[in-house]
Amino acid sequence: APPSNLVSATTLDVPPPVTSLSVTAASPSTLTLAWTPPVADPRAPVTAYEVRYTVNGAAPHPPVLTPSAASSFVIGSGLGEPASSPLPKGATVTGIAVLARNSVGPGRGENAVAATTLDVPRAVADLALGEVSASTVALVWSAVDGDPRVPVTRYRARFSVNGVAHKEVTTTSPGLTLGSNAPGNEPLPRGASVTNIIVHAINSVGPSSPSSPLSTTTLDVPGRVRDLGLGGVTATTVQLTWSAIVSDPRAPIADHEVRYTVNGVSH
Repeated sequence: APPSNLVSATTLDVPPPVTSLSVTAASPSTLTLAWTPPVADPRAPVTAYEVRYTVNGAAPHPPVLTPSAASSFVIGSGLGEPASSPLPKGATVTGIAVLARNSVGPGRGENAVAATTLDVPRAVADLALGEVSASTVALVWSAVDGDPRVPVTRYRARFSVNGVAHKEVTTTSPGLTLGSNAPGNEPLPRGASVTNIIVHAINSVGPSSPSSPLSTTTLDVPGRVRDLGLGGVTATTVQLTWSAIVSDPRAPIADHEVRYTVNGVSH
């Protein structure tokens, strides 16, 4: 008999690779992936995606199967199978690949990408004392150049006065004067012991580690003369004697004030 009509077919295959894979650091513990789905064989449509990645150079995370065929997924969201656990702050995530999956199996993962999660700023490294007065302590430091995705928005100083923890004082730029008499920054007592002075840089993720602590004392009046004595006395003069006072070198003694009364009248 004459032959039948001819037919042809292709066997089913895994899906083609996804394209335009991108990654965005959405938070300190997650990364958001987005991609363009492949044009798949309608006989074996894409049913899900397999996400692969490695955190901080450790062993690769077990492949995560997305819960749907949507063209996005959040690493660290707790979704997927097995669940994609939250990532550490400042984690380096490499080898990020997305494989389209159908009834045949996973396709190829091409053009792997990498990213880091958001993190707090690095610590202030050069905190130093500026001018100190009887009621203020100036602090100086350099600006912290953090992650441009989460720039530093303010700095926070914490300190103790005479052993009592003081409430924090904040500023939006490097440098701050404790006791400046601004709201919430009252003048410090004379001769106060100001200790445990630390500064944090802060961004939208949170505060940095503290700077190295500093301590100082505010300026004070000199100590009292303790050994005032009489020297030679004449008909018109009275000589006074006393020992030199060891004073704070930051506020040396400029002169001495003598007060007295003559025949009941204050001089």
